[in-house]
Amino acid sequence: MTVYGLILAGGTGSRLGHVRKAELRIGGERLVDRLSGVMAASTDALYVATGIAEQPHLRLAASVPDLGPNEGPMGGLRAFLHHIEPSEDSIVVTTSVDSPFLPAHYVDAMRAPLAAQGLAVVSVWQGQRYPTHAAWRVSALKQVAGQSSPKRALESLNASELDWSAEKANPFANINDFSDLLAAQRRSLGWGKDK
Repeated sequence: MTVYGLILAGGTGSRLGHVRKAELRIGGERLVDRLSGVMAASTDALYVATGIAEQPHLRLAASVPDLGPNEGPMGGLRAFLHHIEPSEDSIVVTTSVDSPFLPAHYVDAMRAPLAAQGLAVVSVWQGQRYPTHAAWRVSALKQVAGQSSPKRALESLNASELDWSAEKANPFANINDFSDLLAAQRRSLGWGKDK
């Protein structure tokens, strides 16, 4: 069984002045490189869904452009299915590029519930679901690829939940605006309560 990694990086970064989030640096490292390092260690192949543009200078992953503009995270999943044509029995583990604190064992933990049975699993931290942090059987993902969002697609598959609440700080904290960016920089340096 092939395990793919997919970093969803097609957002426009509108609340950050329309920057490519993948290029932002946390702790001196680009977000796309931070996530690639975690994901590549436990996947057979790693891709970055980049919106409609190619992602330059990827070290550990290949770029997968969306099929059309402004398709959101589901556009990245559809682009992956279209361009890569993964086998039905494979698994794809997803994360969003603006979550710089993904645990090192993320991929292994997410794929484990799908090893025996199950169609999809979604990450949860302190009661909050993170639909872009999920694992999917490709056969199931193909069934729900027309959905408008990962949240709806996971709901329609009755996805199981993997609770990450044992992690002291939110491993899926993302960067949407400048205050989030500042908080992530402080956390990467070990400042403040979110170590």
